[in-house]
Amino acid sequence: NDIVFIGDSITEKGEDWGRRFGSGRVRNRGIAGDVTAGVLQRLGEIYEYQAAAVFIMIGVNDINASGKTDKFVVDNINSIVSEIRKNSPKTKIYVQSILPTAKEDVSKTVSSVNSTLRMNATKGGYTFINLYNDFADENKTLRKEFTNDGIHLTEAGYAKWVEKVKSTVDQLIKK
Repeated sequence: NDIVFIGDSITEKGEDWGRRFGSGRVRNRGIAGDVTAGVLQRLGEIYEYQAAAVFIMIGVNDINASGKTDKFVVDNINSIVSEIRKNSPKTKIYVQSILPTAKEDVSKTVSSVNSTLRMNATKGGYTFINLYNDFADENKTLRKEFTNDGIHLTEAGYAKWVEKVKSTVDQLIKK
């Protein structure tokens, strides 16, 4: 019955998500360097414990480090959602937008992925949470106050992320 944040190093470096939301039910399952295929391989923990909800943010490493296309990333995120639906049907699924980076070409692909995920949310059976716009500057790159290295978040970035999803997480905690 936990609320799970699953993703890559951006999620992992958020450390104790339970502390951030004031609940021991909120878990961090971010792994540095992870990609969409990696999340697909480790979904068993979601099924086994029948998580109440899962917040997914994954794909920047597919684009930035592996050069995967927007279609590849979207297809894998859709597969992640489908597998959770099939094996843990009561789990509420929230797909969070991939955040922009300091690299304009990466952020352009990220924006395309996010647009497709947003358009497919109802059909895909998940709730889409758009974080991208709050993190992007006028050049559509990651706002400098939210990063030290162009991809990972500062504490101000994590505070903004929590602010954006807090009401949703709080509602889930109350159930």
